[in-house]
Amino acid sequence: MKLALGFVAMVAAAAPQQLREPAPRLERIEMTTTTWGRPLVNWSIDARGNFTLTQAEPDAFEPRQFVTRSYAAGTAGFRQMRVLLGVPETRAGHRMPCTITMTDQVSGTVKWVPASGRTYALDFYTACKEYATRQALTQIGKAGQLASEWAKLGTVTETRAVEQKQ
Repeated sequence: MKLALGFVAMVAAAAPQQLREPAPRLERIEMTTTTWGRPLVNWSIDARGNFTLTQAEPDAFEPRQFVTRSYAAGTAGFRQMRVLLGVPETRAGHRMPCTITMTDQVSGTVKWVPASGRTYALDFYTACKEYATRQALTQIGKAGQLASEWAKLGTVTETRAVEQKQ
């Protein structure tokens, strides 16, 4: 009896939260990152692989301009990004565990825009240390690295000066 109750308690404690099934067909994936409320990077890729990334330059704390770069990643690039963000996508719409943290790290949001239905999102804070959260954050980090690589290969399509505060 004790063994059976112990097993039930262990299974209940390990039971994951209800995770989202990935949408069968997405139109677009977007990610926004900030630090101290300042925009770092915003990127988007549509199902055809049209990728754009906008970031503050030279940095988020003293930006002089926002530069947008575009790159044709193709449908294979979209699939690659979708696979990288597969674990985070299943957590969209839920809060990730985040009780053990550091301070002053990057936060952001990943959004999945289905061809039909509602957009769903996952907010994240890169300083979270819980194991389940780290798994998703690792994949988000890899997606961010891929986005940076594509931006370097892309062409500048827009440059906007930052409005200076008086």
